[in-house]
Amino acid sequence: MIDPATATYASAPQGLRIGHIHLRVGHIARAENFYRGALGLDVTRRRTGATFLSSGGYHHHAAVNTWHSNHAGARYGERAGLGWFSMEINDQATLDGLKTRLGAAGVTTDAIPGGFAAIDPWGTRIRFTIAP
Repeated sequence: MIDPATATYASAPQGLRIGHIHLRVGHIARAENFYRGALGLDVTRRRTGATFLSSGGYHHHAAVNTWHSNHAGARYGERAGLGWFSMEINDQATLDGLKTRLGAAGVTTDAIPGGFAAIDPWGTRIRFTIAP
C-alpha cells in the first residue's frame, strides 16, 4: 500500500487510462435512461442492482449499481467519490449526435476545450472530447 504522505508523485501518471468504471447510482432504471438512452451506450448485462454498459461490443466500459446507494440522490460535491470522468468519442459526427441526444433528453451541456461536458443525475460530471 502506498503512503500518500511519502508518495513521490503529485498525481496519476500522464496518459493513465482506466479500462472501465463502476458508478453508484440511486435508481437503475433512471441510470439506464441516462447512460443508455441519452448517451447511447449499449446494455451488455443486467444483474440484481446493476447494469453493465459499453460501446462497440466491449464487455463493459461502465457499470451502474445500487448495491450501497439504492434511492440515493446526487452526491454532495465535497464528499468522497468520483467527481468526473472523461469519454473519448471517435469522430465529430458522433460527438455532435451525442450532444443532440443529451439536449433532447433535457440534459444541459457546457463547452470545454475540444468538446463539452454534462452531469449525470447523481452529480457526476462527464467530459466528452474527440479521441486523439
